[in-house]
Amino acid sequence: MRRTELRWGAAGLLLLTLVPGSAWAEESRGITHKVTDKGEGYAEIAEHYYGKRYLERHLRLFNRRPEPLERGTLIYLPTARTVVAKRGDTWEGLAKEHLLDAKRGDYLAELLGGNKPKAGQGVPVVASVNHAVRPGESLRSIARLYYRDAGPRRLKLLMLYNKLSSERVKKTLRIPLDGAEFAKDAVLGRAKVPFSGKRQLAEKTDPPPKRRAEKPEVKAAKKVDLRRLEESVDEAEALYDEGEYERCVTFTRAELAGAPDGPSDPKIELLRLEAQALVALGRFPESRIRFKELLLLDPKYELDLYRTSPKILDVFEAVAER
Repeated sequence: MRRTELRWGAAGLLLLTLVPGSAWAEESRGITHKVTDKGEGYAEIAEHYYGKRYLERHLRLFNRRPEPLERGTLIYLPTARTVVAKRGDTWEGLAKEHLLDAKRGDYLAELLGGNKPKAGQGVPVVASVNHAVRPGESLRSIARLYYRDAGPRRLKLLMLYNKLSSERVKKTLRIPLDGAEFAKDAVLGRAKVPFSGKRQLAEKTDPPPKRRAEKPEVKAAKKVDLRRLEESVDEAEALYDEGEYERCVTFTRAELAGAPDGPSDPKIELLRLEAQALVALGRFPESRIRFKELLLLDPKYELDLYRTSPKILDVFEAVAER
């Protein structure tokens, strides 16, 4: 019979150990997945435990271990536990105790609703990851990247958690993992299912955003719509995250061709995504061409070491060194 132990870890997270375990939950530091010989990466692990492949980004930032993942590596799975509010508790007090900052009380109030917590009410204690803001990114694009949601409430939650007075972003942001997929019970339930290590194309839960049915023809004298170009980056990112590499290449090329005189920051990100998709497809000569075009726009551009696979980094660095 499997024995369950509950322990406290850093940042107030409740960490579980299941003893004995198979490929997961064998560490006292938290819910874990032990990499097997089935060739899994962050995408496969995220799809298995959270049901959403694009959450690989969150796992990668939380663990900060580069891919490919070696057999036996322990990957920690962030989850949200729940504490029960007591009579007399305040949002500020709960935030100070469990979210490390009393000023995040406004975030809890917005997340759960109400002027003050009710006795017996469940309050989620969420983990978070650090996002280094790239040129051209906005609070909306970051929200789409991590939540697939850039609605007013999501933006407000992100602002309150980071104590921002406006949508203007800083150099770094903390991304709270407060989605339902991070709930401890949900993760433990999925952990009971045998891990296959194979990509499950038929079980996608978050299809990439649909393109507009008709797109107006771009005229030479027409000013490029910056917002539309930024949305194109989000759509390309979604295609790439879902493993739709061919579609990502086709999409980015169409967007770049339609906005030759557009601002450089979104164009750089489109070039990056196309180059990465080409590497995933094994089309290395084409990917080197796209990386070269990117570096012509920004010679000092660097890829994020924690968000980028070694294979892509190798191609990029080979181009940058020339």
